[in-house]
Amino acid sequence: MTTRTFSVCWIFCVALAAAAPAEPTPKARTVMNVVNFVRGCEPRNPKMDLVKPIAEEIALNTKHHLPNTILLQYDAMIRPDLMKVVKSAEPDKTEYGVWIEMARPLVEKAGIPWRGRKGWDWDWFINPGFLMAYTHEERAKLVDEIFRLFKAEFGRWPKSVGSWLLDAWSMEYMQKKYDVKGFCICREQDNTDAYGLRGGYFNGLYYPSRKNMLSAAVDMANAVKAPVFKMLTPDPIYNYAKSATPKGVDSCPCTLEPVWHSGFTPSVVDWYFRVYTGPGMLNLSYMQTGQENSFGWDAIGKGLPYQIEVVARLAREGKIEVEKMCDTAERFVREHHENCPQTQVALEDWAGDNKSVWYNSKHYRANLFLAGDALRFRDVHKMCDGFEEPFLDKVCTGWQALYFTPPVVDEYLFKTEGRFKPVAIPGRFAGLSVETPDAETLVVTAKGKDVPDVRVTFTPGKISVAGCPEAALSGLPNGVHVLEFGGCKYRVGVARENDAVVVDMSLPEEPGRQEPLEAKIAAICKVTGCDTWHGHRRVKFEFRGRPAWVVEPSVRHGKGRPWTWTMQWADAYVERTGVPAMLSRGWHHVTIDLFDTRMDDNGVEIAAAFQKFLVETLGFDAKACLVGPSWGGFFSTRYAGLHPENVAKIYLDAPLLTFDGFRTHEGKETRMSRIGSWAALEPKNGKWTPIPAMPINFAETIAKAEIPVLLVYGGQDQTVDPRSNCEAFAARFEKAGGKLKTVCRWLYGHHPHGLEHGDNTIVSFLIGGDANAREPSSR
Repeated sequence: MTTRTFSVCWIFCVALAAAAPAEPTPKARTVMNVVNFVRGCEPRNPKMDLVKPIAEEIALNTKHHLPNTILLQYDAMIRPDLMKVVKSAEPDKTEYGVWIEMARPLVEKAGIPWRGRKGWDWDWFINPGFLMAYTHEERAKLVDEIFRLFKAEFGRWPKSVGSWLLDAWSMEYMQKKYDVKGFCICREQDNTDAYGLRGGYFNGLYYPSRKNMLSAAVDMANAVKAPVFKMLTPDPIYNYAKSATPKGVDSCPCTLEPVWHSGFTPSVVDWYFRVYTGPGMLNLSYMQTGQENSFGWDAIGKGLPYQIEVVARLAREGKIEVEKMCDTAERFVREHHENCPQTQVALEDWAGDNKSVWYNSKHYRANLFLAGDALRFRDVHKMCDGFEEPFLDKVCTGWQALYFTPPVVDEYLFKTEGRFKPVAIPGRFAGLSVETPDAETLVVTAKGKDVPDVRVTFTPGKISVAGCPEAALSGLPNGVHVLEFGGCKYRVGVARENDAVVVDMSLPEEPGRQEPLEAKIAAICKVTGCDTWHGHRRVKFEFRGRPAWVVEPSVRHGKGRPWTWTMQWADAYVERTGVPAMLSRGWHHVTIDLFDTRMDDNGVEIAAAFQKFLVETLGFDAKACLVGPSWGGFFSTRYAGLHPENVAKIYLDAPLLTFDGFRTHEGKETRMSRIGSWAALEPKNGKWTPIPAMPINFAETIAKAEIPVLLVYGGQDQTVDPRSNCEAFAARFEKAGGKLKTVCRWLYGHHPHGLEHGDNTIVSFLIGGDANAREPSSR
């Protein structure tokens, strides 16, 4: 993010004159969908009764003759006991659809090996539980199979499809091939379960972008032609990070889900219906309740009966409309030919003294938040048709996936950084009131205590704040400001009009896109921090639960994305290893902590998976240049010997290649605890070199693979005896025809690794010629 990005954030402290009042808009419809979805197994609790919950849910709907939707997972449709109960629902009131998460019977029926955890027929990890863990061809096979079974059971294709997480490619495939009318996905959440959703419409219905199911399509030419529903009726105040938490209540999803406090407490349930039928709503105020059967009826029954009673009563009073999900989707398509503004307005708080207003349109979504008497913008996200979701065309090979839209202000994403901070409106305020002068405009007035009233106006393309003191207008630059997130550049315009500032959110994103590594990594792995490493940006994250990091060079390499990998002791003698010089030439640098494995077979498997992630997800060149000091030489040589196709070159520095001649720093024979799992192979005769798994025995394999090796070592090494380690390896490697360059520093011991400043031997070896070759291009 550039420094210009930071200045844009402060723009929201100032104002735009409100539009002239127009005729009052017709009251928005409040629509309730009752959606229950059914799984056929629950490996986390194999004794769970999965039949009773759906039977009780059907009984509630039947009692009040409520239109409802039942979504069925594949494994539910092959259970006769579940299907008998499901088909007992009122036929004219019930819509049947598909809940499309992966279960072993579906995956195997589609001809794909099941990758779930042992004994689990359904797995909630992204890989293998969701469509984005599969190729396009596999996604199509999985969709075709569950739709085939559904038609065999119900005689037609499903109109409604749901999943906690869907992808845009699969949505479009289902819409075009099977004429699906609507999709539902999880409400916004931050890294819960195996996935996070941040951005897009906070709630409601919208046509998604063909490149990002979370983003509302700006241009309908780029849209999937079936709306997406946000599930579960999120709390406009508390279902946003943890910037506000309900007093006296344990942290939990703040939605209408009946298993949580906010969904089973009658006073809070009543509050939801007051909010979603209250003032300030535009076009469609959407609500949804229901629950998956895998929670069990004891949990669901705490809240759902009361909710259904309220739904039935409000429907009789004409305050809400209860519809099947497919009917809501089809009506939305008839009435809205493009994405329309929708709002969520909470002018009272069930657990504190907060007020919250959300405005959603095809260009942006924004949240104005009054906490006590302090007014601020917590969130502004932009809709961009060009911003791709992480697994639109790629396969998610990790357990987790995070989906975003580009932020302008975000109180969660950048809570520890100096960018995208919440934007405070100067002064203290006594409350909020709202007006809807037309079907696209929301005007919010904040009553000032010690300052004039502030008037915030939301229209589809612009945000304005009028009434701030003149001092708040100083220092805010006019013009177009370019922001960047996830490789997508998008623009926000700032212009003064009379005593106000107009912030234009409708400007298109910049042409071209290069997704930064941090966003790519965060889409699959948990990012744990970012810092500067030897003058270059380092992204730290967890891969399979292990600490790892990637250093991104501050300059771009002229061709491809070459990289070095220090397999052990990545922070030791760095300036002497040539790695900083390679970074300055546009090479990336990586490591992952595998020391506890000592690069046994498990360690090799993890290392190969890590490289696959770097190559397939981050776009690294197919082969790595390995940097192997000491134990790192052990790791590098074993890895190259078992995966020669993954390695371009190896720089070995005082490498440990066999435990013969390996001593502690105190000079004693190595203890078994020093060699980890290898202790199980301790030879009776004390000779380690004959054991095939010792790295020294891969000399011939590496030579035949034509992998060049640079060998640097000290002639007086008392920790790793050169004669039984690197010198023995070199002899075998050269005899097998390998290309070897040796640097023996006769008077040196095991340390220091690397070469003196000014010696370009390592750099020349890695780049294959003169140390000044392949100058990087400018970024």
